[in-house]
Amino acid sequence: MRANDGNIYWFFSTAASSIATFVAFLLTGYTLVHSLMETAREKDGTLEEIHSILKKRYHRRLTWLAVVTGAAIVLSLLMLFINKWTFPYESVLMIFVSALDLLAIVLGLMFVVSIVDPTKHERAAAGALKDIQQKLRLGGAKASTAMFFQAFTSLERHMRDYLDKADFSTAETKNFRNSINFQQMIEILLDKKKITLDFFEELRHLNAYRNIVFHGHVKQADQSMIEKATVAAEKIKQLT
Repeated sequence: MRANDGNIYWFFSTAASSIATFVAFLLTGYTLVHSLMETAREKDGTLEEIHSILKKRYHRRLTWLAVVTGAAIVLSLLMLFINKWTFPYESVLMIFVSALDLLAIVLGLMFVVSIVDPTKHERAAAGALKDIQQKLRLGGAKASTAMFFQAFTSLERHMRDYLDKADFSTAETKNFRNSINFQQMIEILLDKKKITLDFFEELRHLNAYRNIVFHGHVKQADQSMIEKATVAAEKIKQLT
């Protein structure tokens, strides 16, 4: 037995068990965070787009973390098995596995930091805003976000007024003014065949844009979205 065999055995056995325990706690914590995100989204429908972006980012990071930690644990256990033999490039393999163990811990800590980042909503909103700008081909004249929120608020008010008068309420939605959000209202209008599918998609995009601008603390809105919100409000006012 080589003089450092005991140290190698201790190091890689400890590394494998420590990384496995660390990842287990990390996944348990993320499960709790995911549950809290779902609860927050159910209470506040404006978080739908932001949380969707965050979940995709977390999933990508968890995928990389799973690959790295899995490889680190397997290779650490492999080092324990082959420790009794001497073979070429043994030191190189040992350094590589040690670095992989360290990388797994670093990635895990970075994932924790990304979850507790106080600016995560703003960062997610920036990405979501870029996506919706490309999807809707925005990028023209800019205007104050206050103007957009004013136009959107008017649209939402007209929609609630119409739904109240139309009396589409059910046992689950007794009061349209207080019980349901914008997305649910446009789904009811589509279900009742009061709006077309194209108009529904337009309203859905307006709602998504509103949510992104609000949570992203965007300073300027796209002028075309203000115009779309104004036109949409007029269409809702004309519903019979």
